[in-house]
Amino acid sequence: MLLGLALIAIPLLVAIVNASVQIRRLAASSQEIVLEGVQGARLTQSMFSDVAVLERTMRL
Repeated sequence: MLLGLALIAIPLLVAIVNASVQIRRLAASSQEIVLEGVQGARLTQSMFSDVAVLERTMRL
């Protein structure tokens, strides 16, 4: 009886641990993607600011 319970419980516990590891990896990957997106947005803002400065310089 106990052996049967162990045969059922062990694969389920392994699956839970595996899911936990995968969720942590996904969270880390998502955080990195968000940080890269923020950096891209900031660089785009900086670029538009530089373009505006260049346009003003050209008009002078």
